[in-house]
Amino acid sequence: MQLAMGLKERERGKLVFRKVIIPATGQGTRLIPATKVQPKEMLPIFSKSSDGNACVKPMVQFIFENGYAADLRENCCCDRL
Repeated sequence: MQLAMGLKERERGKLVFRKVIIPATGQGTRLIPATKVQPKEMLPIFSKSSDGNACVKPMVQFIFENGYAADLRENCCCDRL
C-alpha cells in the first residue's frame, strides 16, 4: 500500500505535506485465502514496539501510526467502493 499525500503549504522553499490518503480498495484476490477470512486492510503486520518487543498490528493501524510519527495529522482511508 502506498501513501498518497496532499500538499497544503510551502515553508522556506520546501514542500510540506499535511494530509494522507490511504487507498485501501480492492478485493485482495492476490492474498487469498487470508482475505476470505478478513479484509486485507486488517491483516496483521509484525513489528517492534517502542520498547523493542515484537507486536502484531493491523495494516491500517501501522500506516496511521507511521503517518502520525511523521507529523501527518489529517488522514483519509478510502475503503471498498
